[in-house]
Amino acid sequence: MNKVIESLLNNNYRVLKLLSDNQVELNGVKFTAITQIEIAEHLGLSKVTVNAIMKDLQEKDLVKPFENRRGRYRLTDKATTIIEDMEKLQTKINFTMGRAFEYRKAAKLKRWGNMARVFTRVGKQIAIAVKAGGPDPDTNSHLRAIIANAKRENMPKDNIERAIKNAMGKDQKDYKEVPYEGYGPFGIAIFVDAATDNTTRTVANVRAVFNKFGGTLGTQGSLDFMFTQKSVFTFTKKDGLDMDELILDLIDYGVEEEYDEEENEITIYGDPKSFGAIQKALEEKGFEITGSEFTRIPNDLKDVTEEQRATIDKIVERLEEDDDVQNVYTNMKPVEE
Repeated sequence: MNKVIESLLNNNYRVLKLLSDNQVELNGVKFTAITQIEIAEHLGLSKVTVNAIMKDLQEKDLVKPFENRRGRYRLTDKATTIIEDMEKLQTKINFTMGRAFEYRKAAKLKRWGNMARVFTRVGKQIAIAVKAGGPDPDTNSHLRAIIANAKRENMPKDNIERAIKNAMGKDQKDYKEVPYEGYGPFGIAIFVDAATDNTTRTVANVRAVFNKFGGTLGTQGSLDFMFTQKSVFTFTKKDGLDMDELILDLIDYGVEEEYDEEENEITIYGDPKSFGAIQKALEEKGFEITGSEFTRIPNDLKDVTEEQRATIDKIVERLEEDDDVQNVYTNMKPVEE
């Protein structure tokens, strides 16, 4: 049967399907009510081609002449089965293509959604930095660092300038950086950094996510012992760079000896209290800082099952969907590559 179907994935099947769709019934017997000329016109085929196809369909025992009626045919049970199989296959193909389209659409919307959240997050960081040190990046090192991060996130220049301008406006909201700490299911510690103009709203939203997944939101400072805060700087690597010498120069700022190197970039970690000093030292040495931030590194990692990991990932995703949330950290052990 499969070979027959394969042989009909062309004009043969198109003709057979058209015959099936144009049947009439007489005394309980169905027969075709469309002529070869009409078939040719409908499918855009020549009369010679249609005539050849009809002969082929008869040879395959798919159609038979109906009594003595000229140009009228009866579809065999074999033909009916093939058409039913092909329709099921077409339905499956349409469903699969539809699902694929929906998946691509969802992925695109998610990507756009992530981009919007990133821009919102950076916008709040700019507002906080401008309020603390003014709108001029040349004199505001914190703002300068945030602008570098914004560019790394592909935030358009117009958006950055608009965020700085808005931050100087009278109607600009007063954002505060607030941490939220607690335990999710399976004993996983979760640390949330937020920037909000309404702590009542933010704490309610964060607590709702914890409660939904069986977690518990703790008091501020309850997880300090489980995470170490670090300042992180990523900069473009220079030709002939001696990292040992650079680390030695920055050691007084709490910069760690270990660093990450990837292609043309270097990432170093240091004392969060020395963020400004490290930034200034790198700039004075002529390094192009492409990214800088504060991060929290878990002091101890906890193993989880694949199912548990999926649940924690879902919690993190829900938290990150909140516009007030800046970053989410856990002590869940990463997947080993």
